[in-house]
Amino acid sequence: MNRPTTSPRYSAFFSLLMGTLLVSQAPRAQAASFDCQKASSLVEHAICDSPALSKKDEAMSKAWQKTYAWTKEAYKKEASQPALLQLQRRWLKERNACTTPECIHTSYDRQLAIWNYLNEVPSPLSTLAVVQPKGKSCLSGEFEDSTLLKLNKKEYQELSGYFKEMYDAKSPYYSFGLTIEAPSSMGDISGGGSAVYRYGNRLDDVGLTGKTISQTQAVGLVESSFGGLKKILITCQPDGALQIITLATQGEYYTADGTLKRATPQKNAKK
Repeated sequence: MNRPTTSPRYSAFFSLLMGTLLVSQAPRAQAASFDCQKASSLVEHAICDSPALSKKDEAMSKAWQKTYAWTKEAYKKEASQPALLQLQRRWLKERNACTTPECIHTSYDRQLAIWNYLNEVPSPLSTLAVVQPKGKSCLSGEFEDSTLLKLNKKEYQELSGYFKEMYDAKSPYYSFGLTIEAPSSMGDISGGGSAVYRYGNRLDDVGLTGKTISQTQAVGLVESSFGGLKKILITCQPDGALQIITLATQGEYYTADGTLKRATPQKNAKK
């Protein structure tokens, strides 16, 4: 008699379910990001029934809340929130697709490594999991941003003749150009650029090293010619621009956050 076959995915779900049922009689741990009394999915039940996973969920909740609250306070607006939400929602989708406890553990470890990297300057790139890019990356190319200075009459009169000429010519108060090389097959990115504060007489040449963490996001370290360091989250925008969000910082630097427009058309872009 032929035995009925079972798909690998069904078997994996069955294993996860049986593991959950076997520990269901023990006191349940309390996850930090949701109420275990209202757990509905197999993944949520597995987290609540595992002290180790519940501990990782608590660490994830603290890292997320700290970062989200800090960026909202630092920027005084919610412009940075969509990129952070994109990063966390992508992870939740991956975690919820897990069919084994081992997969859930790995999912938490990888995402916690990203938050720890962004929130701590000394944390190295080697702690991050490799994400291999597919096809043409939206993260590579030449990007730029500039800001015009707006002065009232009194402030304008206080400018010296040289700076008045620049102001009258609408020379940007701040400009930043960044070039990012195409990611390697292992997801490594590198690049460099310059930030200029014309009225403040500051020129900051910077270097960038990082890794792609998805097809549309990367994290990296910006090193300033003034010795400063900062961890950034880079997110592709629908129009081809890049959004830069700074998290952990150390020392002096003159690059600002914001949206960098693509300076050169992206090859193979749809017309």
